[in-house]
Amino acid sequence: MRTTNDIDLAVNLDKYVSSIADGGEPVILDCGGNKGIVIISLDEYNSLKRNEYLLSLKDKCK
Repeated sequence: MRTTNDIDLAVNLDKYVSSIADGGEPVILDCGGNKGIVIISLDEYNSLKRNEYLLSLKDKCK
């Protein structure tokens, strides 16, 4: 994962968005103080949500 700050993200937003949307690696926006935001593609998000759902079904079957 790449890490950036708010100024770099603002200046290069088009480049970051295009890269992420085209299946590139997620980007961490460092907000300081051990805080941050992860920016991922919609496909990656949907995959995470699908896995979360499938794992929740597995837990219900125990």
